[in-house]
Amino acid sequence: MGRVVILLVFVMGAFGLLAQESQVYSVTTTYTPPENGFKMSIQFRYKFINCFGEVALAITKDKDKATPISYIYNGIEYSLSGLAVDVQKEMRTNIGLTDVKADLYHSTNRLGALTLSNVIDWDIGGCFGQTYHVTKMLGLSDAAYKEHVAELLLKNLYISSMSNRSYKIEGLLKEVEKQKGYDTKMSEAASLKSQRKYDAAKAAYKDALRLKPNDPTAISKLNELETEMKEKANEVEADRVYEEGKKHESNGSLEAAKEAYEKAAQLHPEHTYAASKAKEMANNIAKAKQKLREVEKAHIDASNRSMNFVIEGSQTGSAAHGSATQETWMIG
Repeated sequence: MGRVVILLVFVMGAFGLLAQESQVYSVTTTYTPPENGFKMSIQFRYKFINCFGEVALAITKDKDKATPISYIYNGIEYSLSGLAVDVQKEMRTNIGLTDVKADLYHSTNRLGALTLSNVIDWDIGGCFGQTYHVTKMLGLSDAAYKEHVAELLLKNLYISSMSNRSYKIEGLLKEVEKQKGYDTKMSEAASLKSQRKYDAAKAAYKDALRLKPNDPTAISKLNELETEMKEKANEVEADRVYEEGKKHESNGSLEAAKEAYEKAAQLHPEHTYAASKAKEMANNIAKAKQKLREVEKAHIDASNRSMNFVIEGSQTGSAAHGSATQETWMIG
């Protein structure tokens, strides 16, 4: 009977030691990754326990209560709305290694700074779960605090590092970046085109196509621009050739002027004067040729008349000479 009492006292004493624990505290903190990963808020629960005379901290992270805020990718913060993925599930799946820092207080007295490595997600338990021997970590005596675990508290708790990167999210954000860059280049190209900065606009459309190869809209816009560039180049060349035509016309070179005006009209069918000037030159050339024909005819006619006069005169002289001879013969 005495042994049973002693054993019962020992067991009750052991359970008495185990029963000495603080309430369960909840702390929600926000984590912003230094590189790629979720910016998120997450809840931690913890309590202090007297584990056989050692002051221990039991702590867990509640992944199921984590909330995504945004995603940091290549130094840029992105909204997670509109992504074709279950963001909540993707975030919770990728929450991994988590290191936490906090200040340990006894009532209002700060005892020191704690570093808690690899805080896991588990059902917060007692001495046989994941615990941190916090007094030992700070070089303090358990004896001074083991009877006062209910007065211990963590303050200024924050996540010093966390593995929560999602390559699936990053793949989607790459497409978002591409689309954003594409939209910027397309807008830039349209603006440059309206300013008639055609070469720069063409380069912007090509940049858009590098981001979204074979994009039908960018291809169509680029083709429209190249057609307009060709038309504008033809307009400039038409103006130059038209001016050449004017010089030929002023110099009396009607054929050269006509050819220049016709070329200008061909380059730019909507040129204000080229076609009409070419027609005018054709009419002037026709008139000049008609005039030349008339002059030539008049010259030929005059020449013919002159020759006829000579022939007629020659014939009259011959007749008179014959009569005189006949008369001489007859007389003789």
